[in-house]
Amino acid sequence: MADRIAAIRWIVLVLGVTCCTWAQDTNQPTSGKASSAGETLELARHLNESSSVRIEPARLDNKFGIALIFEGTDDLHYYAKPETAPAPGFELQATANSEYFDFQQAVFSKWHPFTDALGNRIEVFSGNFLVFIPMTPTKTPAPNTADIEVAVSGIACTSLICLSPFKHKLHATIDWTQNESWKEIGLETTSRPGSPIQTLVYPVLFVLLLTFLALLALRIRRSKAPYILLMIFVLLLLCGIFFGEVGKVLRNATLLCLDCIGIG
Repeated sequence: MADRIAAIRWIVLVLGVTCCTWAQDTNQPTSGKASSAGETLELARHLNESSSVRIEPARLDNKFGIALIFEGTDDLHYYAKPETAPAPGFELQATANSEYFDFQQAVFSKWHPFTDALGNRIEVFSGNFLVFIPMTPTKTPAPNTADIEVAVSGIACTSLICLSPFKHKLHATIDWTQNESWKEIGLETTSRPGSPIQTLVYPVLFVLLLTFLALLALRIRRSKAPYILLMIFVLLLLCGIFFGEVGKVLRNATLLCLDCIGIG
């Protein structure tokens, strides 16, 4: 009887934590206030530190696209790589969407090194910098005007504190007939990291190791339901990784594993 109660308690705990994670995800992304090209949206603010972004049509190396113009103070920064961000998926990301245009991968300004509160050297974007998203019409002739939606996500930190992760959507209407007069921008770039799947390898391996230790701990305790719990746990973990917020899922998975082992 005690084993059944313990099994039910674990199932409820796993489902509860995962549902809370997904519930938080459904509250995002939040819609940005910038509703036309040139309008500014403040992304983050802490005391005297702040950062904002605006979107404008632009040209880069004979390519047409959308420029995200970031302006802010030097100490408030965004992470350039998932390996050095607080969690994979918290690095600065930018994508665009439109019914009439296709968009390529965003091109980021060159990152620069930053020393965090723990003395670690990390790669960040801060102050004033640009992100460019190349675009091409989905059909010819392209429409004279089109609505563009730009999604920006990440986490902003200062040298002392990290703020809440953000996801914002900005909207603008562009005039494609004027693309030859769009502002030409210059961008010194660095290569961005590999695919999201590659950046998840080490965190997922770490959680799987903890999961194995948790299974071992359950067997030592002679619980009758370790395999069922493990199966539910791994399924929810995988669903969370591919459909939810990666950082939150991995953090919750680690806490559950540690609690299972008896150190949480």
